[in-house]
Amino acid sequence: MTDETFEIQIEPYTGDDEVFVPGTGTSFNFELTPIAPIVPPVVDPIEGVIPPIEFQLTPVTTPTGTTLPYYIPPSPIIPGQFPTLSASGTKRLCLNIETTGFKPWERQIIAIGFQDPLTPDKPPTVIINNDEKTMLKQLFTVIKSGGYNELVGYGLSFDFRFVLIRAMKYDISCKEFYDLKLYDLMQAIAQGKFSYMYYAPKPPSLSDISDFFWGYPKPFTDLEMMKYWKLGQLDKVIEFTSSQISRILALYYLFRKISESSFTTSLISEKRPGAAILAINPTDNSSRLTFAEANNPDTKLFRCPNCMSEMRLPISTVSATCSICGEPMEAL
Repeated sequence: MTDETFEIQIEPYTGDDEVFVPGTGTSFNFELTPIAPIVPPVVDPIEGVIPPIEFQLTPVTTPTGTTLPYYIPPSPIIPGQFPTLSASGTKRLCLNIETTGFKPWERQIIAIGFQDPLTPDKPPTVIINNDEKTMLKQLFTVIKSGGYNELVGYGLSFDFRFVLIRAMKYDISCKEFYDLKLYDLMQAIAQGKFSYMYYAPKPPSLSDISDFFWGYPKPFTDLEMMKYWKLGQLDKVIEFTSSQISRILALYYLFRKISESSFTTSLISEKRPGAAILAINPTDNSSRLTFAEANNPDTKLFRCPNCMSEMRLPISTVSATCSICGEPMEAL
């Protein structure tokens, strides 16, 4: 740094969007951090003006406390609990993080939201703190003390990798976190199954699918949430993070309900003109179809450990070779 004095001019915001304007009587403190090292001003030889120095605003306000539960009205329509929710041996935790960007080696975590699906009557918990290292330690404490062994999320690979790389930055041991299994609802929505499938369609956003099911989209955009954070309006960040957890929780209940509950049939007492009556004989296992493929012998599934392709072969097959990569396949 030089001893020279620089004049910094900050122009006020003159746009029409009032959503980011602080309320009356609310004050915020910021740090001005130069994006590039400050050097003595140099007159541009072509334009003849001094190039401006770019700064970024960093909020220095901190919330009261480090763990802030928050109620979000209105709440989504969450299906009722069902017996398989408390399956033995699996203890799940819904997780969602908010960050300042997509690359964990360049950006940081600003909020961590979580909720135990076995306690849907309680509001989500949001950890928000100026110290990212403290936030990570609090999350790992919750996971270890709660005995969780699986995470539930939407696009969970992003959250998991981001947390892991940020923990590596601070050299925080987190075996309990690393050993967690992942229950990614975005994968289920994209392809209908958790197992790998070729050419899975692009999944909708969590906000879009929640809006479709319950009319419960995000309260505002990710960009707006980031602007609230820069303004120090942490209650908005908490609202956003908490509502994301509520959407994940509702989707988790719905998906488990339809995928783990057996379909039930009942006789229709109503007589409608033109309605056909379908007679079902559960003891008749013979095929009603006439083409040969309908009477194929029993098969078993083979999977390639290299490219993960799958193939069904007659049940008498002992070994098989992958038709894609040529590696030996394994019977499942």
